[in-house]
Formats: sequence, C-alpha cells, structure tokens
Amino acid sequence: MELTQKISPSLVNYVRQCPLRWKLDKIGAPQIPIYVKEADLGFVFHNIIKLYFQNIHERPTSKQIRSVAEKMFEVGYTLDTMKIKAKRLLENFIQFETNRLKTWRVYKPEMVEEKIEIGKDKIKSVLNIDVPENFVTIIDFYGDKTWLDWKTGAMPYMTEGLQFQYGFSKLMLELSEHMVEKAYFVSLSSGTQIEPPRTTTGWVLQIIKVVLNIVQNERFRPHRTHLCNYCPYTLFCDFSNTCLFWGV
Repeated sequence: MELTQKISPSLVNYVRQCPLRWKLDKIGAPQIPIYVKEADLGFVFHNIIKLYFQNIHERPTSKQIRSVAEKMFEVGYTLDTMKIKAKRLLENFIQFETNRLKTWRVYKPEMVEEKIEIGKDKIKSVLNIDVPENFVTIIDFYGDKTWLDWKTGAMPYMTEGLQFQYGFSKLMLELSEHMVEKAYFVSLSSGTQIEPPRTTTGWVLQIIKVVLNIVQNERFRPHRTHLCNYCPYTLFCDFSNTCLFWGV
C-alpha cells in the first residue's frame, strides 16, 4: 500500500498503536456504533490557548493573565459539556502561566498552534532518508528556546509515543532553524509537567522507517490494547487466542 498522508507524530503513533485500525480508517471500512463525545475538549481548549496568546500583552501582570484567560475561556468554550473539567484545566493553565511569567526571560512565544512542514526533498538532502511524503507537525508552543505541548487528558507517565512526538517536533524545529534547549509536556488536567527524555535524530528516523515498512509491506496486524474498548472496528479482529493482559 502506498502512503499518501504527510508524515506526522499523530500518523506514526496511530500506525504503531494498531496498524489494522489505521488501514480500516484509510479504506473507509464500516464501523460499529460507539460512544462519541459531544465535543473534543482538547481541541476546544487548544483554541482557547491560541486566543489567549493572541490577546495577552508582551509582559502581562498576574491579574492580566487571569483576566485574559477567563475572557478567552468564555469566548472559546460555549458548550456546557464537560465544563467542570474545562474550568479545572483553565485554573491549571492560569497557574502555569503565572509561574512562567516569573521565571522565563521572554513571556510571549514565537509559535502557538503553528504548523511546520518540511518537503521530502529537503528531508532527503539533509537527513539522507527517502520518504514518500513531506514531514509535518503542529507546534503547540515554542518560545525562549523551549518547546511545550499541552495535554488535557490523563498523562500519568512518559510513553514512547510522547517521546516520539517530542523528538519529531524537536527535529522539525531544528530543520526550521529554531534551537530547542528545554522541553516539557504540560498536563492541564493534573497541573503537572513532565520533561521528556533525550532523543536522537537517528532514533526518530528509525521509528519512521518501521512505520513506512508496515504500510509498504501491508503488515496490518491488530494490536490488542485497552484502546480496543473504544475502537469502532473490533468486529474485524479475532483475539480468541490472546490475553488482554499479555497482548500479542
């Protein structure tokens, strides 16, 4: 099968989580009904953060941070669905930004929810790897030589998927001539932050090669995980001889 999607952290992690689900999504296979949230809280809150940085001063006060954040919350979050959780995210965002104001040399970021795309020809010339599509990613936040990624869901520990997201994003920033000295995943749900482990360009490219091999050689085996409980394609899978706790 030919890969026709641009190569991004979400694509790579999706294929690695379950090659079969990715394939079924791509060909438009029939789905079984599953529970769908009325609104994607993460998507909505990322838009609120973008509105916030568009309206905040270069060097605001703590009161201005709270005032602008709360105003953008009211503008950007109009649904009542999950509003209690959304308000907790807002309070943790305000606390994080208030602390950041006191410790960062430059407050306003250079990038917020900004797409970076690198052509496959440049990838070949700089990284010496042939890829069928361009590299692309969305940078949640970059400023003061620091990369941040906001997480609205549970983030109890560092996963390889998160590590790849950071490594890929760092590579994309460096290819765009932006130095990354520090990096954090910020959990707005718990109010904590996690510093990802160091990654190398070689490791990132090796993960990409694995995914390309899966797609090009059509190795679309299902992977048994807890995410199967939320998958609309479970009727296509046969796990009768496997154990949920041991996987495949």
